[in-house]
Amino acid sequence: MSSRTASFCCLPWALTLANSSEGPYFQEQTTKHPGCQIGYLVQTRYSLYVVEIRFSLNPVPFDVIEQVQRKIESLIIPRNLSVRPILVHVNGVADSVRDQDHFDRIIEFGALVTQ
Repeated sequence: MSSRTASFCCLPWALTLANSSEGPYFQEQTTKHPGCQIGYLVQTRYSLYVVEIRFSLNPVPFDVIEQVQRKIESLIIPRNLSVRPILVHVNGVADSVRDQDHFDRIIEFGALVTQ
């Protein structure tokens, strides 16, 4: 298990996920579906956690919402799964990102490594 995977296994919501699969995800483009790359994807029995990871010197800007939404729309998602976007960041997020309430959780990366 890589150190990157190990650190994300410490996410509070990931601790109780039995029978789940997780890791970076890449979907190649086809004639019917666009391609996309997800930094970290966790699939459980009923949910698909799309984790966007942002390391930046500046707060994460508002356009992250549109970028993540485009990735979600590109995914081939089974009908029985709900999609739950998560944002992991360093150095904060713009207030407008929090105000939109798009992400199920917004997590400071430092909180992951101190648990």
